[in-house]
Amino acid sequence: MQRFHLSLTAALACVVAIVDAPLHAALIVNFDADSYASTGPAGNWTDSVDGSTALVVGEPHVVKDFVGFRYVKFDGDDHFDAIEPIAGLNQWSQTVVFRTDSTGANGQDDFWRNSGLLGIDLAGSSRGDWSVGIQVTEEINSGWGNPDRGTGGAFVGNSWVIATAWMDWVNNDGRIYLSSMAIDGHFHIGADEVAQRNDMGNGTGGVEVNNFGLGYILGANTHFRGDIADIQIHDTLMTKGEIFDLHLQLASQFVPEPASVALFLTGLLSLLGFSLRCRRKLR
Repeated sequence: MQRFHLSLTAALACVVAIVDAPLHAALIVNFDADSYASTGPAGNWTDSVDGSTALVVGEPHVVKDFVGFRYVKFDGDDHFDAIEPIAGLNQWSQTVVFRTDSTGANGQDDFWRNSGLLGIDLAGSSRGDWSVGIQVTEEINSGWGNPDRGTGGAFVGNSWVIATAWMDWVNNDGRIYLSSMAIDGHFHIGADEVAQRNDMGNGTGGVEVNNFGLGYILGANTHFRGDIADIQIHDTLMTKGEIFDLHLQLASQFVPEPASVALFLTGLLSLLGFSLRCRRKLR
């Protein structure tokens, strides 16, 4: 798939694409850090789709960077408990915008052992388990129960990553698509399929309950350490084109143009210099 550096032109093209080609997949869950009105200790997190709230446990913090982009910082011992209308799904897509501060737990195939971005591990059952998390190898991993298998793909640690995971219980198909910060310092939008696994189970699975964790895997208590800006769940499998457009839209919110950053810093330095000159004249 063709890859793009994020630019103003690409962002505008994304808006046009979204208007001209609406998603066939319906957004049913969206936890966006921009829903918080202020920074500091986070309260319950509101789902922008239906207004329901995920209950906060511990003290995750809402942080705003210099471009006004908000995210929730998790210290590895705090999380949210969500109750959302997802029971009965057997094909869906989930997208997470995150940045990890450390390597994850060693789960690999046993996906529920990973440091959880979101998901659930049901006691005494594997059929309804599912999650997206971080392995000790700094790979993102997604999977579901019956049996407990996962598929993982590498990413560059300690930088913003947008990951979309397919969860296809019907065809036993698990896939992960990534857009991430490359080593050249640019955010690359490609929604590349970095992992695929088609032996995930026997096709009898599906989401059994509406509960799941944010910032950890509910039931397994495997916590995530790092930042989460946005979590979305769509009610079916998104196409590669839809994933590409979604990643471009999400990245445009938190990755500033290099030129914009330079102009911002230049303006700031000029303002500081002007202020110093005025002070000297007033003395």
